[in-house]
Amino acid sequence: MKTINTILKSVGLSVLLTFTSCSGFLDVTPHDATDDKNSLETISDYDMLMKDPYASMRDVMGSYYILLPDIMSDNLTLCYAGRLSFNEFFNFNFNSTTFGVSAMWSGAYNGIMATNKIINTLEGETNKFTGTADEAQAKNILAEALAMRAFLHFQLVRLYGKDYKVASETDLGVPYKTLADVTLPSRNTVKDVYDNHIVKDLEKAKTLMTAEYNQKDNTRLNRKSLCAIMAKVYLTMGKYQEAANNAAAAIAGDGSDIATIEQFQKLWTSPMTNVSEILLRYPVLSTDDVIPGNNWGQGESKTSYKAEYVASAAFVDLVKNTDIRITTLTGVSSGGKNYVAVWKWNGRPGEAAGNVDITAIRTSEMYLTLAEALTELNDDPNALKTLNYLRSNRYVNFTSPNETGTALKNAIALERRLELSFEGDRFFELKRKGLDIVRDERGDEADGGGVAPSLLHLPANSPYFLLPIPQSEMDANKNMEQNKY
Repeated sequence: MKTINTILKSVGLSVLLTFTSCSGFLDVTPHDATDDKNSLETISDYDMLMKDPYASMRDVMGSYYILLPDIMSDNLTLCYAGRLSFNEFFNFNFNSTTFGVSAMWSGAYNGIMATNKIINTLEGETNKFTGTADEAQAKNILAEALAMRAFLHFQLVRLYGKDYKVASETDLGVPYKTLADVTLPSRNTVKDVYDNHIVKDLEKAKTLMTAEYNQKDNTRLNRKSLCAIMAKVYLTMGKYQEAANNAAAAIAGDGSDIATIEQFQKLWTSPMTNVSEILLRYPVLSTDDVIPGNNWGQGESKTSYKAEYVASAAFVDLVKNTDIRITTLTGVSSGGKNYVAVWKWNGRPGEAAGNVDITAIRTSEMYLTLAEALTELNDDPNALKTLNYLRSNRYVNFTSPNETGTALKNAIALERRLELSFEGDRFFELKRKGLDIVRDERGDEADGGGVAPSLLHLPANSPYFLLPIPQSEMDANKNMEQNKY
């Protein structure tokens, strides 16, 4: 192992209960949104309301989505010198009353409710902008709302349902909400959520959205980020030609939109406005009550940093000294002990520690998605070429090993793990590929000592690859069925 010196509103009535009992964690109406007291009159009203789902996802991702998928896998180890926060997820002893379980559910459905307000009034005969000067803009906003509705349901079904490829026709996913009204729906099946709703919404959005819409705004969905979401969905479904087509549409194709070795560290330490690698981000201002880096640990000084989670020994072993991504890790000391901390989300210079924009989709993921899809389509030459675009911008003096077949697939998987580490991907990657969670038995300290994880192995068929439906939802909605544990 390398030393630290080397590393240097929800579905039913429960949404109302959740929002009134979480001390303002998620407001029903974000401060910058059009609330229910104001009717949607002008196109600007719709544009303002469209900011709601992004605000919801900023809050939820800042606290959960960028952290838990690495906690619930093999990239991170609980640091026992920290506060032991989220240890229920790390040890897989969460239940339906665990707060994060309900917060992720409610946060996503709150955003979905806002998209449905837009969709329900802009879709079909109720669209009052048809034939007016705002008709084109209305179609673009409708497309954005449809895409965001699909994206939020995609986040939910991956958490609370089985992987699409192994789910039976009767395995339950999540309710696919298409109305802004508070109702008591039952759960759609996993297959139905994807086949008849997510894909339908995304494909319709693609036909409506123009190439110019939000073209220079990476805080809102545009054609490239829409295609990126579609690539993520189709890859999860195992539809590799569709995944390849959409991944290719989301990128430049020549590697010019991948951060160079010199630019890489700036992705998280400088403003992300118009950064070509960032397809979608959730901006975090110093005035927002969101500190994405706080859950990884606290403190600006490496000699006084209090780590909550540290990089696992197995993950550290994968990072080469010639890999620029080694800079996302750093040696820290606390209580006379040394740890390998995650430094990706430590924050922007000159601001409070942990204050940083949340990256939702990067082009590097799309190059990896395209490469994987191409291998599944038996096009190894182009898959290797695509992978090498990324690797040449991550490794100093990179020389391609020219892998083929299984070796190439393994190389793509390795780069995906390294590239998207600590960004909310690893758990879903293991789930998508039907792989067990296998953790290193070494401890949390930098030299492998300290306290080792109590749970070292979780088989891919474990029911704990699904989160439970929140108990508040079960209590409020008689039509809701719980996952089986």
